[in-house]
Amino acid sequence: TVYAYDKTVDVQHSSSSVPVSYVYETVPPTSAIQSPPQGAYYNVTSQPLTLLAGPASDLPGGVGSGISKVWVQIQYYGPDGIANTGDDLYWNGSSWDSSPAFSTASLTTNATAWYLPFSANNWFTGASAQYLVMTQAFDNGRGSVYPYTITGTREITPTIVGNPNYHYFIVDTTAPAAIIGVPNT
Repeated sequence: TVYAYDKTVDVQHSSSSVPVSYVYETVPPTSAIQSPPQGAYYNVTSQPLTLLAGPASDLPGGVGSGISKVWVQIQYYGPDGIANTGDDLYWNGSSWDSSPAFSTASLTTNATAWYLPFSANNWFTGASAQYLVMTQAFDNGRGSVYPYTITGTREITPTIVGNPNYHYFIVDTTAPAAIIGVPNT
């Protein structure tokens, strides 16, 4: 509880104070990816990936300011299948682009989970297209910037694939082909 007092003597003041409660939050929020799970394989027909989703939390135990938004970054490894070699592409919410980009996910009613619908037609065609997905949650904390807009504290950027909020997965859009050869007799 915080009380404010004014030391001026020439201005009429109230004789009562009103307590104001606040939380000084120092722990950043967290997010995780449940869909797709780390190392998962998908295709566009029998097992399409059409929804990315997971939980988000701000200071477990209910002391935090709450989740304001979750960013999702989807990175395609590019035609060479190797990450970060100059041909990678990022989903910007409507198309693939060479500049790193984030899409803002939707939040559940109580802001404890996020989800991002994704059309199966947006995945690259080809055998074993490789992707990374990363999430970053923001809380409702106020940033110390003028004019004091609520920007929120940003979750720490993950650096290791396999972390709860940084997953690798494959979308294979090419059907297998089989050739049966009959030996000459």
